[in-house]
Amino acid sequence: KGSFDTAIKTLAKGILQSHDLNELLKFSSRLTKVPVEQYKAAGYTSKKIAFLAGYTSQTLVAILKTVLFREKIIIETFESEYGLFEQIVFSQDSSLKEFAPDICFFYVGSDHLSFNEVKGEQERWVQLWQKTHDWLQCEIVQNTFEEPTERVFGNYELKHEKSHLRFVRDLNAGLIQKAPKFVHFHDVNFLASFHGRKNWRDQRLFDLAKMPVGETFLKAYAENLGSVIASIFGKKKKCLILDLDNTLWAGVIGDDGLSKIEIGQGSAAGEAHMRFQKYVKALKERGVILAVCSKNEDQIAKEPFEKKDGMVLKLDDISCFIANWQPKPDNIQQIADILNIGLDSLVFVDDNPAERAIVRQTLPSVAVPEMPADPAEYVLALSEKNYFDLVALTEEDLKKTEQYRLNAERHKLSESATDYPSFLRSLEMRAILKPFDSDNLPRITQLINKTNQFNVTTRRYTETQVSQMTTTDKTITRYLKLADRFGDNGLISVFIGKIEGEKLEVDTWLMSCRVLKRGVEDFLFADVLDAAIKSGLKTIVGRYLPTAKNAMVKALFKDLGFRLENEMPNGESTWVFDLTSESVVKKSQSKELFIKK
Repeated sequence: KGSFDTAIKTLAKGILQSHDLNELLKFSSRLTKVPVEQYKAAGYTSKKIAFLAGYTSQTLVAILKTVLFREKIIIETFESEYGLFEQIVFSQDSSLKEFAPDICFFYVGSDHLSFNEVKGEQERWVQLWQKTHDWLQCEIVQNTFEEPTERVFGNYELKHEKSHLRFVRDLNAGLIQKAPKFVHFHDVNFLASFHGRKNWRDQRLFDLAKMPVGETFLKAYAENLGSVIASIFGKKKKCLILDLDNTLWAGVIGDDGLSKIEIGQGSAAGEAHMRFQKYVKALKERGVILAVCSKNEDQIAKEPFEKKDGMVLKLDDISCFIANWQPKPDNIQQIADILNIGLDSLVFVDDNPAERAIVRQTLPSVAVPEMPADPAEYVLALSEKNYFDLVALTEEDLKKTEQYRLNAERHKLSESATDYPSFLRSLEMRAILKPFDSDNLPRITQLINKTNQFNVTTRRYTETQVSQMTTTDKTITRYLKLADRFGDNGLISVFIGKIEGEKLEVDTWLMSCRVLKRGVEDFLFADVLDAAIKSGLKTIVGRYLPTAKNAMVKALFKDLGFRLENEMPNGESTWVFDLTSESVVKKSQSKELFIKK
């Protein structure tokens, strides 16, 4: 086991630090030398991806494996024969069915379009999606179609309905409108525009090997695709940590003073930093948590947010603000602890290359983009990395900053309370506890795929798979929303139990760490007990599957009154709750702490 762990850590370090295409290809070949079960034991998620290919896929698959490895995802792959992406679906190929993919990726492009009529072409792809989904019950990733570089009609292409440019543009827009929830787009058309259409494709390479993109941009293609796939599985970043001096403004606040730092109109540097702040503000408004990590005196560091004209960001936008003279890796670790999120959820932006280097070396799990010397390029440098990609946007995402800020206020109240039960009662907690419903499926799926610490099994499901659980009487599902006198925490806990005969098997039980130690688990379990008894069940079986991050729930079943039935050498344990015993009614102080809505 020790040699496997060492091999995994060595691979991870090399892949995280490598930016060379050939190096990544070499690392990819080494990934298969460690068994999948060892990756799982080290906290990696294992998923299956089918490449339904209109192009040759071997090189892309190899690079994608390293890209997803950075996100702690190990993939098994199925590759269709070249050009048979439609036939394999409509013939219901048994080998693909047996593979049982989590995602089918249609590796296609404008080469696979029949330029006849837009409506008919839209129906072709929508039918292909639906057929695939109905057959395999998987998520689908679809390339957008790249607009052509050649123009038959010159500038009139935009107006002429029969031109290829107009056809592709209308097709992309129509497909995005018609796409169901299980279809997610890999925006190849954007990539081609961003990197330059003229050089995007190496036509000679395409003619020889049917590669849709030149080697120069193949890594960017794989990274963007990996970003979509990682988002489907809830593996993207949550928090942006910002330096201050020469990052959010030009100058050093401690030396130059409030009047001399530059931000806003009036200077090129000031305008560049203001543009960066606007981009960061937009990230915050779509759900990215913002934090500050600065070597400064606390009050001096906060002064520009309170008094400086031109500042786009305000203190209320920052969920965690740390300014002192401690090493930045120490402060970043503290930010992770305060926000109760993993280091691998963090992105750290600093203009100082020395600070970036020490954070990379000390905290390799933290993403640290290389920032250009010119602040005019800051927005592009951060945006290009696509750290915060998403496939769905929930109401809870839009409230992240406020939720984390209010948690800090709750923490202050807990420190001033005379005893903990009094503190909990003072919160005036209100709970909504219901079976899964369609309105909340995106947030339920999001929690399932990103929650690591309070999670007894760490099983991951797509929204399609979660939706299926609402259509059977063989599952007991619950989600819990929590609010208190400080504000709304949103949907914070999920339970899935599967009925087998007279027992209820706890398949998934997780909770956001923002609401730990409030009795939520007791409250939810009491409701599950009632449901199990009404269903005529005799026992509830719970399993704890240990990971690198979920040690906090090792004793959860014991604390709830379960009896230990079995414990494996790897720490996996099985627990049983007897519903026929006299002590079946869960007596919990926490039941008095909640108003059930």
